[in-house]
Amino acid sequence: MEHPAWRPRSPLVTVADLDALCAKFDLAVVHCGPAWNAYDYQMDTLLQDIRAEFEDRIGFYAMDLNDERNWDFFRAANVVNIPALVCLAKLNRPETLIGLRPKLELRDLVEDDRVARSGHSGSCRCSG
Repeated sequence: MEHPAWRPRSPLVTVADLDALCAKFDLAVVHCGPAWNAYDYQMDTLLQDIRAEFEDRIGFYAMDLNDERNWDFFRAANVVNIPALVCLAKLNRPETLIGLRPKLELRDLVEDDRVARSGHSGSCRCSG
């Protein structure tokens, strides 16, 4: 079954953008996936459902798995399958979730800001 190309509703970024994103927010949630994967479309839809509640303090972004500029970042963040979310907190180790998750689990992850409570300023550790 052929699915339409995934057009993320979160801003599409590359690894070159990560330092600026992490300077702007204590936590950045990066949805990593390719245009051809229907599960990424579902993940994007779930993220949009919870984004409005948190977008004043958490940045939500998308990154194309097919873009070679991002491949070192994906390796460093242990993106071994898709769909994947990489949660980047300032100076903390990234947390990567693999696979489609229920909306409530995604919301709980974003709401639990323990990964963002480092108290540091600066860039993300996985910024390539």
